[in-house]
Amino acid sequence: MPLGSYDEEKGPVNLGENRTKFITQAAYVTPISEQFSLHLIGEYTFFGDNDDFGASDISREQDDQYGYQVHLNYHISDTTTASLNYYHDFGGEQKLLG
Repeated sequence: MPLGSYDEEKGPVNLGENRTKFITQAAYVTPISEQFSLHLIGEYTFFGDNDDFGASDISREQDDQYGYQVHLNYHISDTTTASLNYYHDFGGEQKLLG
């Protein structure tokens, strides 16, 4: 839920984006052996429009974004894990003024 306020005159230093963003993930996690596990994650992001982007009334739009992540984990101990990770995203093209 968007909370707080956005001030376009602050330029690039803003905590908010003046738009709604919805991110959802689905994950499959499985042990491969006693010391290795595999995480497969799919992600979808929907972006609302920012109709007040920058110092003037510029509209910023962004296409939906899809991605996946693969994590191979080596469990060194109960409290320590080393990981080999891969991330890939598709889409998310941004448009200003159409």
